[in-house]
Amino acid sequence: MSNAFASVGTKIYLSYAFDSSTEVYVAVAEVKSISGPSPSREQIDVTNLDSTGGWREFIPSFRDGGEVTLSMNFSRTDFENMSDNFNSNVQSEYLVGCKIVLSDTNATEIVFDAFIMSYSINIDTGDAVTSDVTLKVSGAVDFTT
Repeated sequence: MSNAFASVGTKIYLSYAFDSSTEVYVAVAEVKSISGPSPSREQIDVTNLDSTGGWREFIPSFRDGGEVTLSMNFSRTDFENMSDNFNSNVQSEYLVGCKIVLSDTNATEIVFDAFIMSYSINIDTGDAVTSDVTLKVSGAVDFTT
């Protein structure tokens, strides 16, 4: 039997007032899709003249939490919050707490800190006004239940 589950009911929450003692998460409205986070790891080439059989050798280096991309129906409140966050140069204002809560039976949470890297508004003939947002993960990505 499969353990697959539908994405319906999955939510992403952001906390704009970044202070872990008073962090309050607010749901982002009308999200249509979430892509990421996409962690990766840098590598260091340690190949040397003694490397066995002429094969390159590598060791792991820094990890990168990657990015999270949101596609959503336009919400003025969310758009203004993200714009204010994007325009801030103060870490306590531009770094947001993020939490993706999956719709599985365990309500798995993907928790990370990020900043708004880019945002856009999309206006097309005969379609809903939408918005795309890219978050850059800063630090670790944690999975909890």
